[in-house]
Amino acid sequence: MSDGSGKRLDPAGSQDINIALTQNGQRGLDALPHELINLVFAYTSYHKATIVACTLVSRSWRALSAPHLFSSLTVVRRASFADFEEFLDEHPHIAGCIRQLDLKHAVSPRVAMTYAALARLSKKLPGLQVLRLRRLWLLDLDSGPSSNSTTISTTSRSRLKSLVLNECFTHNNALPSLAMGTLHSIFDMFPADSISLRYLTVAAIPKLSPGPGPQNQWNQLETHTLTVQHVHAQYLLPTDALPARPAAQCLHSFQARPTPGPHMQNGEPLYVLSELLRCIGGERLRYLEIPLIMGPQLCPLENKPGYGCVLHLNARCNPESFTFQLHVPLPRTFSEPTIRRTEGHYIRDVPLSAVMVAYLPRLPSTIRTYTLRFLDAHSPAHLEKTDLERLDGALLERFPSLATLRVVFPDTASLRQYTQAVIRGMPKCGQQRLVSIVEWTEMQDLADW
Repeated sequence: MSDGSGKRLDPAGSQDINIALTQNGQRGLDALPHELINLVFAYTSYHKATIVACTLVSRSWRALSAPHLFSSLTVVRRASFADFEEFLDEHPHIAGCIRQLDLKHAVSPRVAMTYAALARLSKKLPGLQVLRLRRLWLLDLDSGPSSNSTTISTTSRSRLKSLVLNECFTHNNALPSLAMGTLHSIFDMFPADSISLRYLTVAAIPKLSPGPGPQNQWNQLETHTLTVQHVHAQYLLPTDALPARPAAQCLHSFQARPTPGPHMQNGEPLYVLSELLRCIGGERLRYLEIPLIMGPQLCPLENKPGYGCVLHLNARCNPESFTFQLHVPLPRTFSEPTIRRTEGHYIRDVPLSAVMVAYLPRLPSTIRTYTLRFLDAHSPAHLEKTDLERLDGALLERFPSLATLRVVFPDTASLRQYTQAVIRGMPKCGQQRLVSIVEWTEMQDLADW
C-alpha cells in the first residue's frame, strides 16, 4: 500500500502522515487513503486560520475506513471558531464520531467563546466523551442560558467522561478570573463523571451566601471525581462567616493538587480548597487528596488563615483513602527579610510529624489507606526517624482500620537516599496490620495536554 507519495505503509505499525488541506485545490476527505493512522490538516480562509489535529484510532488494520476514525480533534484558535463550526457543518458524519475535543487558545487573549457557541458545539458533537478547554476567554456564561437568545438546548446530551478547564477566564472581567456562575453554566451544559479545574482564579468564592444562587451549586455537582490544581480567589472572607452546606451526593473523589512555587507562600490557594471542601461536603467521598505545604508565612500550628482551616469535612464524610501532598519550599523561594524573621523557628524547630499529627483529629477514623506524597526532591530531607516513629504511632491510634501506609517520593534519587530511614523508622509495621509501602513516581505536569 502507498500513501500517494510513493512511500509504502506498514500495516503492522502506526504511521504519522501530515497532509496540508487548503480551500484552493483541497483533496477530498473521501480520497484520503484508508491506511492513515493520524491526519493533521490546516483549514484556512481569507481572514482566519485554525489548526485542527485529527487522531484516527482503530483496533485493527482492516477497520481503518470511513469517518469513525476521527475520534479526537484539537483546535488551536487564532481568530474565531466560525471556521471550525463550518467544518462540522460540512462533515456531519465526522462530527458525530468525535469522542474527544480540545479547544486551545493560540494568539489573541481577547477573542471570547460565548455560551451560544459552546451550546452549538454541544449539539453538533453528540458522541463527545472528553472536552478540554485551555486558555479560553468565556463571555456571557455567568448569566446562564436565559441571557442568550441564540442558546440551543443541551439538556438531552449525554454525560462526558471528562471535562477539563485549564487557564480559562471571564472575558469582561477587570482581572483575569472566572466567575462562579460561569463554572456552573459549563457544568450544567457538559455534565461529566470527572471534572478537572487547573490554573483558575475564581472571583466569587468569598461571596457565598445562604440564599439561592450560582454560588451555592457546588453541593449539586453530579460528578464522581473533582480535581483542583492551583485554584485561588481574588479576595477572601473568614471561614466562620460561611454557612454549612448539604453534601454533594455523587462526589466520590476530591483531589487538590496545587503547583508548588512562590505563589503558595501566602496560603491563599489552600484557603480556597478549604472553602470548596466546605461547600461540597462530600457525604459519599471515598478518596481525599489535599496539600500540606510548609513555608515561612504559613504555620499550621498557629492556625493562620489559609492553613489551619484547610480541612472542613462534612460530619458524615468518611473517606477510605487519604493523601497528604508535602511540599517544603527552599529558602531561596522567599525574600531575605522573611527568611531572617522565621529561620530557626519554622522549618527547623517544627517537626513534620507534629504538623501531620495535628491534622489527624480532623480526619475521620474510617481511613484505611494513608499516603504521604513528597512533591519535590528536597522535602524528604526534613523527614527524620523520630518523625516516622511518631507518625506511625499516631496513625495506628487514630485509624483503627488502617491497612496501608504509602510513602511516595518524586524521583529515584530521593527514594534511594531516604528508603532506609523510612523503613527503620517504622518498627511497628511488621508487628501490627499496618503495611508500609515505599515507592517513587515521576511527577507529571497536569497542565500539559
